[in-house]
Amino acid sequence: LSDGWDLGAKRLLEREISKISDNSHSIIWLNPLLGDPNSERMSSGMRVALPYVKYTFRARSIEDLRSIGKALSRLL
Repeated sequence: LSDGWDLGAKRLLEREISKISDNSHSIIWLNPLLGDPNSERMSSGMRVALPYVKYTFRARSIEDLRSIGKALSRLL
């Protein structure tokens, strides 16, 4: 779960997300800002991580979380 505004070292982020990707079925990004027209810019950290992300979902409300659960039950 991330808003995408990761500020750490990009090389470290890429190395770690690559490890997670190698050891996971898929990476799912739950983003509370997804779809918010005021937050469309993406941080450089998320640009590094995005190639490893298989699914992205908005996670701003309980209803969003319910929808994510339903979608994942169909996708996975």
